Amino acid sequence: MSRKEKHIDLNESEQITLREGAKYHPKPEFREKCRALLLNQAGVTIKQIATHLDVNHNTVGTWINTWETAGIVGLNRKLGQGRNPILSVTNPRHIGHLDTS
Repeated sequence: MSRKEKHIDLNESEQITLREGAKYHPKPEFREKCRALLLNQAGVTIKQIATHLDVNHNTVGTWINTWETAGIVGLNRKLGQGRNPILSVTNPRHIGHLDTS
């Protein structure tokens, strides 16, 4: 037995905020989450969104739950999540490789 499909209800200002985030935010994962929420609000199922964005359907459900509890701030990556940068501008060994003068 499957669960009832969940769709969020966004007001006009929330839709504008998510559209702007989907277009202009510097982080691609944030833009992807905004697109997923807009698709969900438009009536697209969670499984269809997951297939379209090539993520797990549980991930999309988590994004929706995070939106409902924390709003737009919850879509940002938390401190300590993600991979550390490979190069560092403060490491002298890395700076020497970047200098092409």
